[in-house]
Amino acid sequence: MQISNLCFIPNDLNKAKGLTFDKRRIEMVDDLTLTFYKDFKTGQFHITIAFNKEYINQFDDKYIQVDRAYYVYEDVFELVLNDAAKILQQVHKNGEYDETKLSNKKILYVPSTYVELKSEEEGSLVIKRDGKHYLILK
Repeated sequence: MQISNLCFIPNDLNKAKGLTFDKRRIEMVDDLTLTFYKDFKTGQFHITIAFNKEYINQFDDKYIQVDRAYYVYEDVFELVLNDAAKILQQVHKNGEYDETKLSNKKILYVPSTYVELKSEEEGSLVIKRDGKHYLILK
């Protein structure tokens, strides 16, 4: 580990993160997996969400199912921590979150992939097609 890979935050914020966000994040694993980190090449923070249940998002007049969402932030730890906690709180309470109330500067979505199972793949948890692995969610 190198000191250049560390992000220094005030001790009280680090404690608050551990006592609030980290506990809630573990409780929410059935719905989604949320992590955040700092990209030291760009100096920006990222929130990454992988949806473990169906999540539909509207883009203009179209609806798509989203597999993952990436939110990019300026170098302000407090904004990222607040938004991450807000997402978890809203999903816990409402089953969804309002991304228009987040403080991010950029969003990237990865749509869900649907694969029709072959008869020999029925009952498998993971299948491999064209060198890619797919987790089968039911």
